[in-house]
Amino acid sequence: TILDQVILYEDTYNAFSYLNLNTVGITIQDLESSFQEISEIIYIVNQRMKVKIDDCKKGFYKVYKISTIVLILIFIPMVDSEFAVFNFTDEMDFGEQYLCTSRTTKTRVVCSKYLILDRADLIPIIVNHCDAALRDIDAKYDDKLRLEYSFLLLSCISYFDSSKDIRILSFAERLNQVIIENVEDDSYNTPFVINKYQIIFRTRDFSASEAEEIIKLKEDFKNQIVTCLCVNILLKNIYESDSLYSKLTEEERIEIDSWPIMNLYRSLKT
Repeated sequence: TILDQVILYEDTYNAFSYLNLNTVGITIQDLESSFQEISEIIYIVNQRMKVKIDDCKKGFYKVYKISTIVLILIFIPMVDSEFAVFNFTDEMDFGEQYLCTSRTTKTRVVCSKYLILDRADLIPIIVNHCDAALRDIDAKYDDKLRLEYSFLLLSCISYFDSSKDIRILSFAERLNQVIIENVEDDSYNTPFVINKYQIIFRTRDFSASEAEEIIKLKEDFKNQIVTCLCVNILLKNIYESDSLYSKLTEEERIEIDSWPIMNLYRSLKT
């Protein structure tokens, strides 16, 4: 199998396991003399193009060897029966440019390649590369993609809740700080303050000054049910949290139940 032919970083190996990829019979194909094919592969990766694949139920990957560099492409099933192509190569510098469509501006924006790992089952890829990922995100950060980076942040927190791997929580904390430092409109800063404290909540008790800031948030946003719910969870006010949760619409509950802060809420109730 491919795992017998090339040494992968542990996090990439784990990612293959999380995706239930079938590695039997896959071998390295030497592309050193086929630069046209190499260019086409990199183009597909850069454009995050979808491809049609017949009779394939699970994600899979191809490994290409270019001189001493190994190029790994993972094909991940999408809901529309097509496959998205991603590059999860451990060591490669082809000067790739990754683009992401901003949910707020609907424009294509250059981003870090780590931004595409916003699914909890892909987070293991980041774990052993946290410092490199932060440098790449910080260098390519664009506030137009604030929401997209926030989803990555929340996926990291959710992954910590299941894995208890403190490295990914530290990464989430540093990522949140990058977002806060680059926010162009302070009026949208509140979610990242809440994220800051839900990360702290998972490792230690709040200091007196931190508790005061959270209480002030509660007072400032007492008329905003969702924000007030999050703050009350941080303050461990179960009765008030229950009351606020009951006031949410069904649509709001469906969305909010997937947020990692609700893991704290559920733990308080058990």
